[in-house]
Amino acid sequence: LNLAYPKLMDIAVPANLLCGLQGAVEKTA
Repeated sequence: LNLAYPKLMDIAVPANLLCGLQGAVEKTA
């Protein structure tokens, strides 16, 4: 997937990381 769709991964991965960080902050807050 990384080789076939590098642009999609570049967009999807950071988005997933941001969502995960926001979710963790909300749970701990």
